[in-house]
Amino acid sequence: MKLRFILLLTCFTWFVNTTMAQIQWKFTSKKITDSLFEIHLSASIQDGWHVYSQIQPQESIVDPIEIKFDETPEIQFLGGVKEIGNKEFRESKVAGIKSCEFKSFVDFVQTIKTSKSSPISLKGNITFMLCSEEQCLPPETKVFKIQIQ
Repeated sequence: MKLRFILLLTCFTWFVNTTMAQIQWKFTSKKITDSLFEIHLSASIQDGWHVYSQIQPQESIVDPIEIKFDETPEIQFLGGVKEIGNKEFRESKVAGIKSCEFKSFVDFVQTIKTSKSSPISLKGNITFMLCSEEQCLPPETKVFKIQIQ
């Protein structure tokens, strides 16, 4: 029983350390006007790894990034989430997989309008899957909370 627990703890620690070593997230807001802000979900991705774009070819079978913001009456979302980075289209002839992905860096930007002048918080989560040429790690969800002021 003790050995099983140690093995499980070791595997969990390896998974957490592996995922954390491959990608670093930064969640920020940028004031445009008194009521207009940009929300930035920025990822720095280690060489040899990539994440998939939100938008994939219709025939793709990969798991795209999914971004969810908690609804709040003080915040109005303007348009969709833009992707800023070097998006690459890949087609694996061997596996028959088509995909759009980001390597090195990607910034997901959502423009919002606030109805309050005091600081407010925006909560949400981003679900992503990290892949290399050899493997894909299981999808991971990162919860975030951004102060808007």
